[in-house]
Amino acid sequence: MANFSGPAERDARCCAFCTREMPPQSGRGRRRRYCDRRCQSAAERVRIRRRLALGVMVEQQALKAEMEASCT
Repeated sequence: MANFSGPAERDARCCAFCTREMPPQSGRGRRRRYCDRRCQSAAERVRIRRRLALGVMVEQQALKAEMEASCT
């Protein structure tokens, strides 16, 4: 196996939220994305806020379409 340390490999060693370098992972299994539970929770809160914001925008567009349809 080649010893590759390209951009994808370097990104896998950094926390997906705070971008700090993570300690080496011991054992088998899925690679960690976050350095600790705090970053994992913060990233989840960001995802939830984005989904809620997107839902509000979709709802506003639907209401606007209904208003335009009822006016004609």
